[in-house]
Amino acid sequence: MKKFSFFALLLLVSWPAALAQTVINGVTITKPGQPQPAAPRRVVPAFVDSTIPADWIDVRGRISAGGTGRTDLPAGSRVTVSLQDASRTDMAATILATTTFPSASLPVSYQLVSSPRRFTSVGVYLVRVSIKDATGKMIYTSTTQQRINPAAKRILADVRVTATP
Repeated sequence: MKKFSFFALLLLVSWPAALAQTVINGVTITKPGQPQPAAPRRVVPAFVDSTIPADWIDVRGRISAGGTGRTDLPAGSRVTVSLQDASRTDMAATILATTTFPSASLPVSYQLVSSPRRFTSVGVYLVRVSIKDATGKMIYTSTTQQRINPAAKRILADVRVTATP
C-alpha cells in the first residue's frame, strides 16, 4: 500500500507540470499563463585546437548584421576580419592579424590567431570587420569598437556590422 500511495502522490505533484507543456516534433508548446522556459544561451565554441600553441591568442566569434535573422550578401562578397593595435591615437591602427574569406550570408563565424609577442599589457586591441562585394565596394563595416583583452588567450568576440551608404 505504501508503494501505491507514494506513486499516487508523485503523480499528483507532477500532473500540473505535465499539463503545462507539450512537445510535438521537437517544438515545445506552453499553455497560456504558464511561465515561459528560459531562452537557450549561445554555446561558446570549444577552444580545444591542437594546431594552436597554448600561449597564442585565439580570437573567435560571429559577425552579424543587426537583427537575429540571416542576411544574404551579394554574390562574390568577401569578409575581412582584422585584429588591430589601436594604442596610438596619433597614427592609424597597426594590423596584427587579418583574414579574408568569401561568404554568401551573415551571420558567419571567424577565427584569428596571433603570437603573444605582438601584445603589450597597456595596449588597446580591437577586432574590426569590413565586407566588400565582388567589385570591391564596401557594403558592411563594423561601427563599434570590439575591444579584446589578450591576457585571456582564448577570446570570444562577436561583431555587429552595419550597411555602408
